Amino acid sequence: MRRRIGVVLGQGMHPVGELQFEDDGTRQFSAFRYAQSWLEQSGAFALAPDLPLSEAPHVRSGRQRAGVCDKDVALRAGSRASLAG
Repeated sequence: MRRRIGVVLGQGMHPVGELQFEDDGTRQFSAFRYAQSWLEQSGAFALAPDLPLSEAPHVRSGRQRAGVCDKDVALRAGSRASLAG
């Protein structure tokens, strides 16, 4: 399964980046890349401490274990908190 999700911010729906997620049943892979238009804004900020502003993609992967990806559990919890704040 592959998914691409556009990440936007605020009521103005400002494009911030794109999240790509792949799951082949045994491994999961995710990559987030900031939109160039976001990086060029003077007020741009990182969405989370482990997602610094960069043109390079931020990649995570892990093995499935009982329906949970080993490495991404803490990342998902941290990202939710960062995006909600």
